[in-house]
Amino acid sequence: MAGRGLMRGPNISEKPTEGGKVALDIFVDRTGKVTHVAFNLDRSTTTSQVLFNLAKKAALQCTFSPKPDGPAEQKGDMTFIFILE
Repeated sequence: MAGRGLMRGPNISEKPTEGGKVALDIFVDRTGKVTHVAFNLDRSTTTSQVLFNLAKKAALQCTFSPKPDGPAEQKGDMTFIFILE
């Protein structure tokens, strides 16, 4: 996320029942809040809806440093790698 720092990172408390990489396009407003996410299938190794939902929930909890003079919405990306233990 160009020009921004991660203020609060993702927290995944649920243990996945499958593994894979989920890539997301994230959209952040001027205040640093993640407003919505989209599944990036080209960069993901799975199409699992379960893993997507875990990644989406975690991404929506994140906050970035504010950028009052920035665009109304800034696009970035996040990647979650789920490994079974």
